[in-house]
Amino acid sequence: MTLAYRIIRSEHYEIDLVMRGLDTLADAANRETWEPDFDLLFLILDYVESFPATFHHPREEDYLFKALRCHTPETGPMLDQLCDDRAEGLGLVGDLRRSLETYNVRRAARSWFHEAAKSYARHERQHMRWEERTILPLALQVFSKEDWQEIDLAFERNGHPLLSDRRRVEFDKLFALILRRIPGAVVFGPKVSNRKKAA
Repeated sequence: MTLAYRIIRSEHYEIDLVMRGLDTLADAANRETWEPDFDLLFLILDYVESFPATFHHPREEDYLFKALRCHTPETGPMLDQLCDDRAEGLGLVGDLRRSLETYNVRRAARSWFHEAAKSYARHERQHMRWEERTILPLALQVFSKEDWQEIDLAFERNGHPLLSDRRRVEFDKLFALILRRIPGAVVFGPKVSNRKKAA
């Protein structure tokens, strides 16, 4: 598989791990005796507000989706729908923030937080499955070796001039901190670097 493909799958895996943690904490919030770890909850919120929207999604749209639109114009409506789905996800993140901020000062809002967290986690998982079952297989089918080389290079460089290697390191540290603090978090499989191995 190409570098860009492996990076996308790896980042989906990272996001899914955070969604699992959010699911676990949302379920715990339904128990009146549970003492919330708001520091952890706000770390997760920081991650979902920043990493997908400013790092993961722009690369997919600017390089993978753009190339698909050129090679297979008939996929345009589906790609537009995917982008609309991402906008819907941002709305769910906004509801998650409002519910968490309210829950932080008023424990009676636990049900609101529970529903907001579960809704966002479910939406994000469905979105990633959609990409992995339709977009990625199609890209593997229609892109040439030269197409993938160009896309790989963009992903290797993080794909956006505003997203430096330092920013990527910051995301990695935030992700690692979240995993260390999620109760019972289990990690399987290696992380895929966006850097090619030295010859």
